Amino acid sequence: MADWANNLKDDHGKPIPVIFRILHENTGSWFWWGDKQSTPEQYKRLYQYTVEYLRDKKGVHNFLYAYSPNNFWDVTEANYLERYPGNAWVDVLGFDTYGPAENNADWFNNVVANAALVVRMATARGKIPVISEIGIRAPDIEAGKYDNQWYQKLIAGLKTDKDARNIAFLLTWRNAPQGVPGPDGKNVPHYWVPPNREENIRNGTLDDFRVFYKDDLTAFNRDISGVYTIDTEVK
Repeated sequence: MADWANNLKDDHGKPIPVIFRILHENTGSWFWWGDKQSTPEQYKRLYQYTVEYLRDKKGVHNFLYAYSPNNFWDVTEANYLERYPGNAWVDVLGFDTYGPAENNADWFNNVVANAALVVRMATARGKIPVISEIGIRAPDIEAGKYDNQWYQKLIAGLKTDKDARNIAFLLTWRNAPQGVPGPDGKNVPHYWVPPNREENIRNGTLDDFRVFYKDDLTAFNRDISGVYTIDTEVK
């Protein structure tokens, strides 16, 4: 990983910055570093060790390290900080969250509450607040369920909250047009961002995403320029 990072350079030989989201979703238990597999102190040391090894031993200085537990239903700073490794090891504060395709009003409210929390915490610590992974939960997608208002609900909720609207970015999981095994063993295509295909045109999910795309709060690649030439002060 260090060799890859240290050789990741642009055409002018400058290191390319990367947001490295290590040991994510640690408040769940589906990864070996998760809640039932480690104590909070063990997790903190593992995170700190990883950063120290790459940064101090291997000289990797183009990584921004993201901390991203799962969303909390009891949205408090104390819950977020239980496994937080500390300001010296983290650059980006986020959370991962997946919700149902149907009857999802409570989940969207929770997304906004968690986003507002990370914005407040990041602002107080000089960090970058994000929604580090978000989408409709995989079993619903595999079952063919969808919400053709999903992106509109998401952006509307974020815009109504003075803190939540200040997240730097949100990340969806990757599309898998080749499919993944569904409940019956047959491959089911996964689309977290609706592609321009007949099914998504017909069910309204593509139009839903286009509303999100055109919203004045969102910025996509074509809307952003000059970010690497802005004068900045690195602390």
